[in-house]
Amino acid sequence: MKQLDFFNTTSESGETLQKQIKKATFQNEVIFGIFKRYEGAEFTGSDIEKQTRYLITSVRRSITTLHDKGLITRTGKRWNKDTQANEFTYKLK
Repeated sequence: MKQLDFFNTTSESGETLQKQIKKATFQNEVIFGIFKRYEGAEFTGSDIEKQTRYLITSVRRSITTLHDKGLITRTGKRWNKDTQANEFTYKLK
């Protein structure tokens, strides 16, 4: 996982940028590990946030990255019982 793991929206550079890329890559690996560990299970961003305690924005970035890489798939279902809001669910591809 390379630069695609981190979206440099704050125009970081140098050492700070490298740290942010490493952090995002690590978060992606952790979140992908959850999908692999519970193969067949479906998760929303909120579900992953609860398990990892990462910021929801980081979780959504990671899910988007994993989806764009073809590692997970959107199920088409949209619901989160805790928030009672529509959220896409994803599972391992």
